[in-house]
Amino acid sequence: PETANRTIVLHMGGSSSAEARWTVDEGALPPWLSVWPTSGVLPAGVDKAALFTVSASSAHVAEQSEPYTAAINLTVSSQRTKLFRVPVLVIVAVTTSAKHSMWGEARPTEEGSFECERADAPPPVELEVGEEREVVFTACDSEGLRVAHSLPSLRSEAVAAAGPKAFHVELHDGEGLRAARPAEMLYAYVSLGRYKATVASPLVGDLDLLLYVDGALVDSRHVVARCPPYLVPLPDRSCGCDTNLEPVGGLAESQGCRPCYMGYHKGAPGNGSCQPDTWPIIVSSVGGALGLVMILVLVVFARRIYQRHLLAMAAAEREGAEKRRRIQEAVKGVTSLKFPLSVMPLSKLREQGRLMAYEEARDAGVLRCCDTMEAAVSFAADHPLVFVSHQWLSASHPDPHSQHYPIILEAAEALCAEHGLDPSKLHLWLDYHSIPQANEATKWLAIGSIALYAACSHFFVVAAPHALHVDSSPPRRVDAETYLRRGWCRLEQWAFIAINGTQQMYVYETSLARIAERRRWIEESVNVFQGDFTLESDKAHLVDVVLGLYGLAVVAAIELRYRSVRATSVSSSGGEARVTAVGSRATRTSQEVSSRQLTELITERRDFIFPPEHFGDLVDRLEEELENAALERFGSEAGVRTPSPVRCAGHAASETFRAALTARRTLQHIFPPLVNGG
Repeated sequence: PETANRTIVLHMGGSSSAEARWTVDEGALPPWLSVWPTSGVLPAGVDKAALFTVSASSAHVAEQSEPYTAAINLTVSSQRTKLFRVPVLVIVAVTTSAKHSMWGEARPTEEGSFECERADAPPPVELEVGEEREVVFTACDSEGLRVAHSLPSLRSEAVAAAGPKAFHVELHDGEGLRAARPAEMLYAYVSLGRYKATVASPLVGDLDLLLYVDGALVDSRHVVARCPPYLVPLPDRSCGCDTNLEPVGGLAESQGCRPCYMGYHKGAPGNGSCQPDTWPIIVSSVGGALGLVMILVLVVFARRIYQRHLLAMAAAEREGAEKRRRIQEAVKGVTSLKFPLSVMPLSKLREQGRLMAYEEARDAGVLRCCDTMEAAVSFAADHPLVFVSHQWLSASHPDPHSQHYPIILEAAEALCAEHGLDPSKLHLWLDYHSIPQANEATKWLAIGSIALYAACSHFFVVAAPHALHVDSSPPRRVDAETYLRRGWCRLEQWAFIAINGTQQMYVYETSLARIAERRRWIEESVNVFQGDFTLESDKAHLVDVVLGLYGLAVVAAIELRYRSVRATSVSSSGGEARVTAVGSRATRTSQEVSSRQLTELITERRDFIFPPEHFGDLVDRLEEELENAALERFGSEAGVRTPSPVRCAGHAASETFRAALTARRTLQHIFPPLVNGG
């Protein structure tokens, strides 16, 4: 922990004929910031003086991906009274401590941070020999608070020079010998100090999983390795086939075992092959009859196997058809309006003096509702729409003490000033007044249309000032860091990025800032399923939404690629390259940046963005269907010959591609009039 001090100097303007009294609002200071003294007098005739010293301490303050921000409210009273807001920005960069880092997840505290406390005798990691298992470990600082960056640290040269450079994972057997080379124990950084180590054991029995950082032992965890069900332990602690079984293809662990053929045997467990029997061959009429019976049995057995094979193929075809239908419905679903787009003019929100529920706003006549997708797109083409995203401050009301309401107004006004927009035309989408709160059926219909609401918006603004969640005891801190961890908040951002890119995304803490300049923020926002959900079951409802949004992003990348190939082909043939695209150059550039960013992030973190336990092979099938349909549609224009298997790929792929392409081009009509401040 360190403390940094700064002295505030006040420059006075106007007449200096009277003394000036100043005070600092101590109640508005966060715990990590202190001011001394907090009041004083500036004598008459003095127009410049040092007032107070500001001290910021990192003790018990967790590192986070974005700087801590605060404002010192300074009131100066003389012949006139004026309030000054002195902005304070503190970056907390820490080094990883081997003493406090640990296997497992850090424990969330009521203050919103995470503390690393080793659990007593955690359950062992159980796995089969040859199986890979992911085990989580957490990097923490010297105070036991979770580190927010990966190693090696790139935050600053000083931290990089002083801090650890890498973790090291080893698997040891009970005698302290390495059970696997260190290079085989790989790990990957997930987010906010969390890592996942890929552990695999070549030996059976009890082992120790050791975690080091720069040679210093961090933590150990018990591992129990067993043979797969079809194998048995061998004396050398490996796994092999049982008596009278031999490895298939010589590889028991990967391909299994099979019985010895007639006339062969194996007397002991192991990975050797079956050996011929030495019994005399007795040829007789009885033996011939038995041979005929055996042939008949084999024929019947082969027929049953063939029938089972046909049934399995039919089941696989039905499963494939169902997955193709689900993919097509997912793409269509994110661009269908299941519930009207309901937005509130900025002027009406200002008149209410607080956030109000959908039902109350509807009855008061302060909402503008669009009942069809065509109506929503048409309205958005003439009115700037802002998608406001924020974290609720209680379970039943998003802003019970109006902590977020004034910040939302400030953010909207700052956005108008930034882009030269007319505030009287600005409309806001905000979950509390845009989604039904009383009726569960209509509520879920609106939630199912969130992707389209975000896509119809020109701007995305995160309202994330320092606030308190009133349901926790004591009240828990809520800010940009806690917002970014929420799964639903990440979904809203993913929807906007997939259609519109990141250029018109902002976060407002104490001032308006572009999210596109915070790559760390973008990396976290697309990891929807790694976010925090109050109900884990909500993740299952989001699979089709995320899949459909990714389909739109894939179509954008494919169209961009074929457009580039077509332009190159035309240019090389001596003609003029013509690119057909709807929207302004600025819009296309933003979408191209979005496409590249998503492609890079998904390549780096595919299994985190699309967890296999939720998506299975749906993402692979989606990409294959869209690629095949695009090749069939654009291949001839780009000079690419379409293989016959692709031409016969089926109607579903073309329908999925057509739905995604139509949706993207329809939504692109929203932007040209407004993206440049019109």
